Amino acid sequence: MKITVNSKDFADRISAVGKIIPDKRTLPALTKMLLNITAEHIYITGSNGDGITVMTSVAVNSFDFQENVKVCVDYKVLGNALKGIPSQVVELEIKSISIIVSHMSGCFSIATSNGDEYIVPKAVTPVHTTVVPGEQLIKGITSTSSCIIEDLKYRPIMSCMCIDQRTDKLAFAGFNTKSGMICTVPVESKEPWKIIVPIAATKFLKGVLNKKSAVRIDDCETHARFTCSIGSEVMSSMSISIQMLEGKYPPYEKTIPSEYTASITFDRSTITNVLDRISNFIDEASGLVSITMVDSNNVSIEGRDVVNANEAVEKVTCDCTGNMYTFNVNCKALHDILKEMTSTDVMLSIARPDKGILISSASAAEDVELRSLIMPMVYPNNPNQAQ
Repeated sequence: MKITVNSKDFADRISAVGKIIPDKRTLPALTKMLLNITAEHIYITGSNGDGITVMTSVAVNSFDFQENVKVCVDYKVLGNALKGIPSQVVELEIKSISIIVSHMSGCFSIATSNGDEYIVPKAVTPVHTTVVPGEQLIKGITSTSSCIIEDLKYRPIMSCMCIDQRTDKLAFAGFNTKSGMICTVPVESKEPWKIIVPIAATKFLKGVLNKKSAVRIDDCETHARFTCSIGSEVMSSMSISIQMLEGKYPPYEKTIPSEYTASITFDRSTITNVLDRISNFIDEASGLVSITMVDSNNVSIEGRDVVNANEAVEKVTCDCTGNMYTFNVNCKALHDILKEMTSTDVMLSIARPDKGILISSASAAEDVELRSLIMPMVYPNNPNQAQ
């Protein structure tokens, strides 16, 4: 049997699917990709063996065979060989144990194995569906995943991102012991639903989603499916199936205080630069900085390394209201949160210095809203404890 396809289109799709296939696995079959060859398309499937499966397709220009066939091939060998060929129509001749690829300059042969044994998720009708602009989806995943730490041994559910569809908005939530991030975008739905996506899957999604087109998210109960809409120059469509973790995500909204007794509004870039400088003087074990509300117009930010007797203090102009507090937070966590925000001015809302501190934009509402929670911590050997 023989078919013809465009070499560049075929190589681009193999490259996209190959990103999820591991280089080394206990089972050699998992290092290969599945080609399901039909009269109209070659459907290309790859899996990491841990619940993430990617499928896309390339159009067939012409065919000469009677029935569909499934074969497994080494994605690296086939993909790299096609990349080295100038864009042209190539012929694939499928034999019993190999594929012969013929192009203008010659040909090459790649060994194959039986594709019927390749395990792919069953097609399931989604119980819920929503469509999100690619740019907003990538922003939600990127900003939220920065607060997630892989801890599959003790609290696997907290090593995941919660994608929470409300009737009026779509929220992305990720938390760790020091901080958390909630990103909301204005995507409506007739009824609320949630999916829980492992952190490993979010890393893959960030690298392959097309921000210029819409992405459909399907809740298939045991799996979440992300489908890139037609419009990319690299591929017409791509479906990513992710096995969701069992369990219930904690009610993250309850961690945000409903009332506040103090607030600090400051220029985001100014504070980020101050944290960059002070990070050189903090204790590596604790990683804490102490923030003191001096008066209505100033805060003092202090970093101290007790072991090496290093210390730095800077005063920053800002707008302070309410009670004047001193609190200690993780320097890197605060810096990472501020980096994800895009507004010029940022507000810290404080209920009590021993409760979670809300970090949000002080500017007008944006299409993508970021809210973060950072937890105050005890500063070892520091007389300025939270007060």
